[in-house]
Amino acid sequence: MDASRSTNIAKKMIIRLLLLLLSIDIALVLIHSFDYAFICMKPSIYIALIVMHGVLLFGLGLFSKMPKPLYFMVSMIIACVFFSGTWLLYVGLSITSDWTYEVIESPRQTEALVIKKRVASGKSLYIYQFYKKVNGAGLLIKHLEKQDFNLNVNPLSGESGELNQPHWLNESTIEFDTVEGKKAIRLN
Repeated sequence: MDASRSTNIAKKMIIRLLLLLLSIDIALVLIHSFDYAFICMKPSIYIALIVMHGVLLFGLGLFSKMPKPLYFMVSMIIACVFFSGTWLLYVGLSITSDWTYEVIESPRQTEALVIKKRVASGKSLYIYQFYKKVNGAGLLIKHLEKQDFNLNVNPLSGESGELNQPHWLNESTIEFDTVEGKKAIRLN
């Protein structure tokens, strides 16, 4: 009787794990498809997480025919490898990524602009993407459509492609002085 009870508990745990992984995958796909992102996760990591979930599920299915004590040990090892692999992938992508983030609060602190910047082509091309903070913690951000721009700078001219001091026109519009003139970003 104990063997069948432990089998039922193991099946329930596997079903819960499957539902958890499936809900995480669906949430990541929906967040990405509606142009939202997590500030702590690069969009390229979403695909890697979904692939790792598939590998984990394949491993669980492969080892489900094993005797229960061995199955539990192998499941724990797979889970540890999965979570440490996810962490190492995130750290690796963070280290190798050239993108930097800057957060600028509005004067009344009701809005916040997240600037994602990268320098390409040996300091001659500056790429800017803009996001709006969605929640108070700042983990969820929304990409501002048609607000991104690139600045091409001649490195020999001594000019910089950096955005100069921001000037808030109102709580939802910010303006920057650039080498190509003034650029206004609207948060609405």
